[in-house]
Amino acid sequence: MTTCTNDGEEYDVEWRIVGIFISYAISVITAYAAVNLAEHFRTTMSSGTLKEKLSALFLMAAALGFGAIWSMHFVGMMAMEAFHPDGTRVAIRYHIVKTMLSAIYCFVCVFAGLWISCYDRFFISENSAEQLYTDVLQREWSLKTMKRSKNQMKCIAIFKDLQHLFVGGCITAVGVCLMHYEGMRAMEFKMKMELDTAIVVVSAVIAVTAACAAFWIIFRLLVWYRNETLRLASAFVMGVAVNGMHYTGMAAAKYTVDCSAELHKDETLSADDAFSVAILYTLCICVLSFYVVIRGFFATKQKLLTEVKQARRSSIGSAVGQSRVSSAGHAHKAPLHSATIAPEEEVVKGDKDGDTIRVVYGIEEKT
Repeated sequence: MTTCTNDGEEYDVEWRIVGIFISYAISVITAYAAVNLAEHFRTTMSSGTLKEKLSALFLMAAALGFGAIWSMHFVGMMAMEAFHPDGTRVAIRYHIVKTMLSAIYCFVCVFAGLWISCYDRFFISENSAEQLYTDVLQREWSLKTMKRSKNQMKCIAIFKDLQHLFVGGCITAVGVCLMHYEGMRAMEFKMKMELDTAIVVVSAVIAVTAACAAFWIIFRLLVWYRNETLRLASAFVMGVAVNGMHYTGMAAAKYTVDCSAELHKDETLSADDAFSVAILYTLCICVLSFYVVIRGFFATKQKLLTEVKQARRSSIGSAVGQSRVSSAGHAHKAPLHSATIAPEEEVVKGDKDGDTIRVVYGIEEKT
C-alpha cells in the first residue's frame, strides 16, 4: 500500500488526446442515431399508440442521454490523468453508485425534455413543411411579412414559437449539469476537489445553449430541411456542444492531495473496467437505434408500395366499371382496342350467351 505524502499539494493533470477523440466520436455517433430516431418518433407521434410513443421516446432518450451525453462524459473523464507531485501516476477509480446516479439524472431529464419538446407544433403536425407554410404562416402573419420571399419565410418559421424547445432544453441542461458534477464526484483517489464557481456557471450556460440548440435542430430544423448531409452535420455540431460543456466543466476543478480521504475499493470500478462498460453500452445503443431506424425505413417503404397498389387497383376497377357501362350503351360498335390504362392483367371468361370475353387492361372485349 502506497504511503500518502505531500498532503495539500496540487495534483498535476494531463489529458490523453486519444481519450478526447474517442469521447467526441461517441457523442457524434450516438447523436446521429438520436437524430435518425427523431423521424421514427415523429411518425409514432402521429399514428402510434401511447405504448409505442413511450417506447420510441425511451429509445431516443437512451441514445441521446446515455449515449451522446453520459457515455461521452464518462469516457472524457477517463481521458484525464492525474500525477502526484513526485511524478507518479494516480490510479483513479469510479464509485459505482454515484456513477449510476449520474446516468439516471441524465436520462430522466433528457426524457422529460424530449417529451416537452416533441409537442412543438411543427414537429407534431402531420402536414408537410409546405402545407405548414400555407396553413399556418399565411394565416397568422401580417401582410407586410407575407411580402417576403418563400425562403425568408422559412427562415422566420424555424425560429418562431420556440417555447417548448426552450423549456425542454433547460430541463435537459439541468440533468446534464447534475450528471456531470455527480460523475466528477464519483472519481475516487486521495484528493480534495475544489470548483471554480465562475467556470461552473460558464459550463451551465454552455449546457443550456447546447441542449436548446440540439432540440432546435432535431425538432425544428430537420422537419423543414430533410437532408442526410444536414443530419450528419448536426450530429457533429451536437458533439462539439456536448464536449465543450464537458471539458469546460472539467476545467473548473482543481485537485489537491488529501491523505484523509476515504477510499471504497469494493464499491468502485477501475478505469479500464469503467471504460469497457461505457464502450459496450455505446455499441449496444447504436446497434439497437440503427436497427429501429432501418426497420422503420423498410416499413414506410412497404406502406407506400401498398398504397400505390391499392390506388392502381382502384383506378383499374373504375375503368372496368366505365367500360361495362359504355359496352351496354354501344353494343353494336366495334370493341375498343386502344386504351390509355396501364397493363395490369389479362383474364379469359365466358358470358351468359356462351361468348368468350377477354378482359385486357381492365377493358372487356368479346371474341
